[in-house]
Amino acid sequence: MKSFTVHLRSGICAGLLLGVVACGPRDEPSAPLQTPSTDSIRIVEQVHPGEAWREIKVQLGHETRNALFAHARVPSRTKRPAADGTLGLSELIAADTLHPEAVGVLVTHAAMGAEARDETNLLAELASEQGEAAIDAIRVAVGGADDAQAQRRVRAREVLPSLWQFASEEVVIPEQATLSFAIGIEAGLLLDDDGFAAFRVGVIRDGEPIGLFEEALDPRASGEADRWHTRSVDLSAYAGARVRIAFESETLRPDRSPLAGATLLAPVFGNPVVKSGASPPASRPPNVILISLDTLRADHLGSYGYALETSPNLDAFAEGAILFEKAIAPSSWTTPSHASIFTGLHPGAHGAGLERVGNRMRPELTTLAEVARAHGFQTAAYTEGGAVRASFGFQQGFDQYSDGPSRRHYRLAGRTFDDATEWLEQNADQPFLLFVHTYEPHVPYIAPRKFWRRFSDVEPTTEMQKDPYRFRDELPAWYDAEVAYTDHVVGVFLDRLEEMDLLENSLVVVFSDHGEELFDHGSVGHRSHLYEEVLHVPLILRLPGQQPRAGRVERLVTTTDLFGTIVDFMEWDVGQARDSMSLLPLIRGADSAEVYARDLVHSLIEIPLRDHGLGEEVQIRWSANALRTLDEKYIRTSKPWVTELALQGVAATPDDVPDYSEAFFDMTRRPAELENLAAQHPDRVLHFRGLLERRLGELESRRRALLPEASTPDALSAAELADLEALGYL
Repeated sequence: MKSFTVHLRSGICAGLLLGVVACGPRDEPSAPLQTPSTDSIRIVEQVHPGEAWREIKVQLGHETRNALFAHARVPSRTKRPAADGTLGLSELIAADTLHPEAVGVLVTHAAMGAEARDETNLLAELASEQGEAAIDAIRVAVGGADDAQAQRRVRAREVLPSLWQFASEEVVIPEQATLSFAIGIEAGLLLDDDGFAAFRVGVIRDGEPIGLFEEALDPRASGEADRWHTRSVDLSAYAGARVRIAFESETLRPDRSPLAGATLLAPVFGNPVVKSGASPPASRPPNVILISLDTLRADHLGSYGYALETSPNLDAFAEGAILFEKAIAPSSWTTPSHASIFTGLHPGAHGAGLERVGNRMRPELTTLAEVARAHGFQTAAYTEGGAVRASFGFQQGFDQYSDGPSRRHYRLAGRTFDDATEWLEQNADQPFLLFVHTYEPHVPYIAPRKFWRRFSDVEPTTEMQKDPYRFRDELPAWYDAEVAYTDHVVGVFLDRLEEMDLLENSLVVVFSDHGEELFDHGSVGHRSHLYEEVLHVPLILRLPGQQPRAGRVERLVTTTDLFGTIVDFMEWDVGQARDSMSLLPLIRGADSAEVYARDLVHSLIEIPLRDHGLGEEVQIRWSANALRTLDEKYIRTSKPWVTELALQGVAATPDDVPDYSEAFFDMTRRPAELENLAAQHPDRVLHFRGLLERRLGELESRRRALLPEASTPDALSAAELADLEALGYL
């Protein structure tokens, strides 16, 4: 086993991994001995303990994991060089983001409009005596005399020494333990074809380093770069021992040049965890499994009264679970609805998916995954990206988070649930929170042949996204075929959970983030209004063990309440005030000492309208709010007719239409939302208008308190834009 130098948090221990290590005195008091309070020990948190710990995320391929280290980098930006064709290094990367041991900054640049293959890489070396302040004086040449003033597309990332090491605080190894981790190389950072990366893992016991693992990855080999490779090491020989876990990565070149090696590869370790293989204790807490079926309206499931056979597996699951008959989404599209589920906050409070705030969930907010992880749970997510991409903040609190393949593909549900099943097969021996998400009922409605033939004689086509009105008669049937296909995939997954004996000790929730209009009110999709077809969603919850097993709840609820329900059932403590209430009182009925106090649900959508035939560069913020009680509903829509005028080819400016329109509906009628009764009930409209104004003011105050720093929408990357476009959001 090759020798290495172990870099501890508070000092340097030099020696051979298989030899004797000599450590000088530590420069700060030793931290308390870390002993496992659950079935696993997250080594990342022992390498970066206490105040020093923060989530370090690295994405390889479509999967994001916690990592021991990530290179500081900045997104691509546009810059105009100085007259001499140079850019100051401080314009590209902030000095305070660089690691103290950084030896250089790699600058990649290209002329605007050039292909990626025309990019040029430059290395700005940093001498150790220069210090951070000297970065301001370093300039890099990015243009010749002919194009000195032309704009350049520029990226920058720090360069570290070719040899990099970490070691954890001292931990006690549990019985029958293994160390699981992942290794990988970030793609897109190669300057030539010569190098490869070596990864080494060992333990330090009584001052003696012992090598346990060594492997090299070649970025030129098929499948080795830009993906995580899961590995494990047997630690059973060290049961009960106090050890440090040591990690080393090294960039190897033919000439052994450390700096050259450092510029070429970015090797990373992902999510190292010590797991006990001993029999789980009888008191082991239940697992949490969240299954999100995007764009699934409740009234197209048999368990919610639909006449066609679209959902036999979900219907069977509902028979042994708690079904909420009137679950309402907090928004009519993916980002804000999922953010509410994971934060327990209304969209107006968390801001994610609101046009004036941006698509990303802010890191200041505590997520359900963070709460679960703080209580010793493994946390994993297998999604199909798009509006719940890791880069939108949804990876927060997850040990690993998969975005799945590009949304330019479809029929992904089978692969997504297969990936989740594979993760369970490797990790179900420890308490976990698993989130599985599919877009399959979302446009385009392209189910496999054996499913669409059950509902239609016409084969589905992706042309439906370009001209849905042309396929007005076929779309409902194609949608039902998508629901049936998704139901099949979920059924296979639920069967696998039962085969693995996971259902009896898991809280399983099946839900949707929003529904879908199928010309119920003259259009298709889910971002043009807040009628029931886009807000009424399935919510089916199965409790573990001897808890109440089945029933139907008629009360009006919201999916935001999932956060409060899960933390209540799991008895987890949360710090921030929430909009989420626990649904357990409704489930337990007369046996519950608590009361479910919600009698009104507020749903919100806010999106931009740009250049829809409204005149030159017209940009307005379109929003809609809905207040729903069991028997009544009020909808207020801002700038309500601008889009309709544009569709008719009538140019209009925002000043040409009223600020908002109002609608009031009697929800006891069938159908309920075809006749606006606002003129007949001005007193009820006035009542709800006042409620909404107070509600919006309270939410704005809460959002500013939760997120005190002003936020402006971040620019979306090319990959993010492509995914959202494939989903019809752009």
